[in-house]
Amino acid sequence: MKALKPLLTLKILTLGIVVACAAAPAVHAQPFIRGDALQDNLLNIGDSIRIGQWLYADNSLLIHPEAADVNDNGVVEIADFVYLQSTLFAGGPVPPAPYPGQGIDTTPPNFPTTPTGNLEFRLGDSVGCPGSQVLLQFRVTSTETMEALSLRLTYDSTLLTYIPNDPAEVLINGQFPGYFGEYVNSDFVSIGMVFNLVSPTLGGLSPQNDTAIFEMVFEIHPSVPNGTVIPINFSDDLSFFPPSVNQGSVLGQAVRADMIGLGTITAFCGGEEFLRGDHNEDSTVSISDVVHLIDFLFTGGPASGCERSGDTNGDEAIDIADAITLVSALFEGSTTIPAPFPVCDVDLVGSPVPCATYAGACP
Repeated sequence: MKALKPLLTLKILTLGIVVACAAAPAVHAQPFIRGDALQDNLLNIGDSIRIGQWLYADNSLLIHPEAADVNDNGVVEIADFVYLQSTLFAGGPVPPAPYPGQGIDTTPPNFPTTPTGNLEFRLGDSVGCPGSQVLLQFRVTSTETMEALSLRLTYDSTLLTYIPNDPAEVLINGQFPGYFGEYVNSDFVSIGMVFNLVSPTLGGLSPQNDTAIFEMVFEIHPSVPNGTVIPINFSDDLSFFPPSVNQGSVLGQAVRADMIGLGTITAFCGGEEFLRGDHNEDSTVSISDVVHLIDFLFTGGPASGCERSGDTNGDEAIDIADAITLVSALFEGSTTIPAPFPVCDVDLVGSPVPCATYAGACP
């Protein structure tokens, strides 16, 4: 199994931040040069860095957000980062007006509001013991080459902790990305990745078919009950700092992702398979189990190797109520025996009642 340690890398830049999305102001009154995030009348890699700093480090740094809206869609996001890098290093198109001189933006915002069907995000499912770290896959389906991706995940921070990645060790689809960054809040994480920044033609992530391109690490809190299923959700948010959106970039233009598969992390430590109610461990639940259970409770009869099989009502104790439940289930049909029943399985709920071994036959 893959080592559970922070993954991920940053080869070109040294920012531990991600470029995602931020709404540009509605007012178009001040002249600027598009792409000149530093407002020094020059376009260079410092402008790309400033866009990232503003979005995921300190939003007071960027004086004129419209200048950072390099692709002129009304939102500052990861595609602006790609567009500017393409202009600077890969022979890409120059930014829309106002450029190369100062001017005022007269075009209306046109940020895409719905998915196009060209990009789909999916999360995997994972299982781990409370107190342990687990890997969660981020899977991508795309019909076009994506220069960059950004995603935003929400989770219950009372149950999980996201483990930040070491920027020097990032691998995306088995390759070092040109840029990687993330912003970790108490209950969400935003991640951005750019696949190539300095080749003669700006490379990217080739079309994929439900491919796991990246694995994130979460830690399950030790207090989480065994069997708890914790959802991990995609969530767009342009209003929260840092505002972010699930998207890709094609030729420096934003492509909204369709989030078709949410993920789960299940807190579960495994355990012995058994059949609840089979206290005498003969692989069936019958009146002989009632006799065996009553003998154990009141006359010093033998215990079961899996005492939890006698917890017929699932209340995490073995007492006369379990014998009554078993009789009712067998002869009256008025009571349902909790899982694992009517077939063997592990107890996902967990219990302090032990199950060291189960001698019955479990297929």
